[in-house]
Amino acid sequence: MNLIQSISRRSAIPRACLRIPLSVAADVSRLTSLSVSRVIRADSRPLLRFLIHALTAWILIGAWPSPATTLHVWQDSPNPTTPFTNWATAAHSIQDAVDAATAGDEIVVTNGVYATGGRAVHGLMTNRVAVDKAVTVRSVNGPEVTVIQGYQVPGTTKGDGAIRCAYLAGGAVLSGFTLTNGATRSSGDQFTERSGGGALGGGLEHCILTGNSAAWHGGGAYHCGLDRCILTGNSAAEGGGASGSSLKNCLLTANTASSGGGVCCSTLNHCTLTGNSAFGGGGAAYATTLNNCIVYYNRLTFPADDSPRLSYSNHVGGTLNFCCTTPMPINGTGNITNEPRFVNLAAGNLRLQPGSPCIDAGTNAHVSSPRDLDGRPRIVGRSVDMGAYEFQ
Repeated sequence: MNLIQSISRRSAIPRACLRIPLSVAADVSRLTSLSVSRVIRADSRPLLRFLIHALTAWILIGAWPSPATTLHVWQDSPNPTTPFTNWATAAHSIQDAVDAATAGDEIVVTNGVYATGGRAVHGLMTNRVAVDKAVTVRSVNGPEVTVIQGYQVPGTTKGDGAIRCAYLAGGAVLSGFTLTNGATRSSGDQFTERSGGGALGGGLEHCILTGNSAAWHGGGAYHCGLDRCILTGNSAAEGGGASGSSLKNCLLTANTASSGGGVCCSTLNHCTLTGNSAFGGGGAAYATTLNNCIVYYNRLTFPADDSPRLSYSNHVGGTLNFCCTTPMPINGTGNITNEPRFVNLAAGNLRLQPGSPCIDAGTNAHVSSPRDLDGRPRIVGRSVDMGAYEFQ
C-alpha cells in the first residue's frame, strides 16, 4: 500500500472531499517544502508526522485528474448494471449511461433503434436523449445501424408531445448516429423549445440528420457544431437543415424552409448544398457565411414564374468566399459560377468528376479539418477543392 492509499484509508475522508484550490495547494506546497524537515526534527510525534503527510497526499490527489471511464450501451445486454463498464453489464438506454457518466467519459453504443424514454431540459420540450454533461457518445458501427428516433405528433408533426432526438450540453459530442423523426413544440421558448428538431446544442460528428422538423429554427440542428454530417429532408421556418450553427464537410440536400431551405444564420466550410428549397428566399442559404462550398441546383417554391426572384434560389445575404454558385455573390471573393460537374446529380452522387471547376479551386485558409465527408484526406492537389468531397 502506498502513502496516499494509506493516508486516504486512515483518514476515512472521501476522495471527492480531498480537493483544494490550486492556489491554496501551491501556497501549502511551498510552506511544507520549507518547513517539513524542520518540523519533523523539532517534534517527531507520530500525530504531527501523520498530519504533514496527509496534507501532502491531499494536494497530490486533488491535482491528479481522475481517469476517464468508458460506459457501454446495448439494448440486449443480459445484466445492465451501473457503471456499465462492459458489454455484459451494458445499459439498455443511452440516457441511463449518460446519467451514470461524469464529464470526460466516453459512452459507446452498439447497433439499434433507440426510440424510448425522454427527458425535458428546457420547459416542456422532451428530448429522447439529453446529454447534459461534457461526454462523448459514440456509436460502434456508424449511423447506418445506430439510430436515435424522436417523435412527431400525428397530423401536426410539431406540438405538445413531440420529442426532439437529442439535446447536447456544451462540450458534449454525439458521433456516428442517425437522428430521425424528431420535432419541437409549436409554443414555448423560441430557441430552446421551438428550435432544433433533430438536435439542440453541442457537437455532432459523422451523423445523419433526416426527417426532423422545427417550428422555428433548425429543422435538423440548432446551435450545433457539425462535422462530416449529412442533413437531408428536414424542415423549419428558418434554416430547414440547420440554423445558428457551424458546419464543415457536410452535405445538405432536400431540406425546406420559409427562408434558408438548407441553412440560415450559420457558418459553413467545405459543404455541398443541393436540392434544397425555400418559400421566400435563399433556397440553400440565408444570411450565412460560406467558404469553399458548392451552392448549386437549389430553388424557390413561390412564385414559380417570378424570374427576378430566381436569383434568390441559391443564396440570399451573407458572404461567400471561394464558392461555386450562381449568381455571382455580391459579398466575398474567389467565387465561380460554372456548374460543379457532379458524378451523378440525379442519383445523389455529389462527388466531383475529373475536370470539375471545383477541383483545386478553394482556399487553404479555410481548411479546418484533415478529412472530407468520406473520411479521406483534404488538399490532395495544389489547393483544396470546393464542396464536401475532395477529388481523389
